[in-house]
Amino acid sequence: MENLRTHGASFFDELVETSGLLRTHVKKALAELVAHGLVSADSFAGLRALLVPSDRASLTPADAQAAQRGVRHG
Repeated sequence: MENLRTHGASFFDELVETSGLLRTHVKKALAELVAHGLVSADSFAGLRALLVPSDRASLTPADAQAAQRGVRHG
């Protein structure tokens, strides 16, 4: 949180660089801040990146919906 106070709004890679934390730690920290309503974003792309497991991040929307239902699409 101090990093955001000092540097203001930042992209994820900037947060990693300026904080000196591992990417996984920054993701967890951001998820906690979002959950507590302390930070937000101007788009949903960042939130999706935090919520979607990396093995599903490259799926099409239809594939992602099918995966949630346990059905393979295509």
